[in-house]
Amino acid sequence: MVIKYCEFEPTTHRNKRVAQFVFLDEPNDPHPLAICDVCVNKLKQMRPGAIVKERKEYEKEKKTAKSG
Repeated sequence: MVIKYCEFEPTTHRNKRVAQFVFLDEPNDPHPLAICDVCVNKLKQMRPGAIVKERKEYEKEKKTAKSG
C-alpha cells in the first residue's frame, strides 16, 4: 500500500501525518480524501454523518469490486 499523508488540513501538517483513513463524500466517491486520526475527530464534530473508512478496508473493497 502506498503511504499517503493527510490531505484534510494541508496547511497544518501536510506530508507529516500518515493517513490511516479515507473520507468519502458519498458511498461510491471516486475521489476519496486521505485523512489522519486527528482530523477524523475534527471531521466527526463538523459532520457527524461523514463516511470514514480505514484505508486497508477501503483498499480491500476496491480490489473486490474490480475483480468481481
